[in-house]
Order: sequence, then C-alpha cells, then structure tokens
Amino acid sequence: MFIRAVGGALAATLLMSACGSSYDRAEYITELQSAGMSEEAAVCMVDKLEVEIGEEKLGGRASGLTDEDEAAMTEIATACILGG
Repeated sequence: MFIRAVGGALAATLLMSACGSSYDRAEYITELQSAGMSEEAAVCMVDKLEVEIGEEKLGGRASGLTDEDEAAMTEIATACILGG
C-alpha cells in the first residue's frame, strides 16, 4: 500500500513537471530524484514511460494524459521502486 502511494505521488510530480514544457529526459530524471527516487529507479521509470506513454504526452504536446496513462505511471513507478 505504501509503495503504491509513493508511486502515485511520484507520478503526480512527473505530471506537474511536464505541464507546458517540452520533453527533457534528464529533467524528468532529476525531478524524480528530487521527489525521493533513487537514480536507478528514476531512470527505470523514465525508460518505461517513454515506451508506455510516449515522448509526445510526456512533453505536454499531446492532448493530455488519460486515466489509463496515469494508472500506468503509478504501476511503472511502483515496479521501478521495487527494483525493476
């Protein structure tokens, strides 16, 4: 339960950092680390988000994230926090 809450909080941090900006991989990793994620987990999350969500949505250039995208972000954050 705790990990899911942390994953949700990190996904929210990522969403807020994406608003109105273009996609910057290094910036996303830094933002996740600032939110308390290890470098390894942050890189894991960004790698998986690029595949699952896509750079267009991550950069705020698409119409926005769906509920499914947000759920995927939480699942990805949880998996990366747990090691993979």
